[in-house]
Amino acid sequence: MMPPTRPTPSQEGADMPRTLIRKNPSNFKTLPLHVEATPEGLSYQSVGMPLNFAQTLQRRKPVEVADPERFALELANLGVSVRLTLHWQNKDYWVLVRQRRQDRGDVVLKLISGYVPAHELNL
Repeated sequence: MMPPTRPTPSQEGADMPRTLIRKNPSNFKTLPLHVEATPEGLSYQSVGMPLNFAQTLQRRKPVEVADPERFALELANLGVSVRLTLHWQNKDYWVLVRQRRQDRGDVVLKLISGYVPAHELNL
């Protein structure tokens, strides 16, 4: 009798749903932040009232700092991105998510990312 064989990664993923989680962005609340950087560290503090997703998008704008070690500015929100690398068959693959950008009429692949909710900003 032969020992049981393990399924291949493609077989394992065959029953996985394509979308792991989807949340309605209109239910999301975050806070604008005052961020200060010094050579000793980075600090942030929430300011103002909670914003929904649409309000956050309206406030977003590119920022530039003359000195990346010393600055103070207000940001629309705190976001995070993760580069998840899968090592399989001696090759590295980035795990990306597909995003349909209705404002630009295209679809892109991007890093796993999200916003930090308001109730977690002051931990």
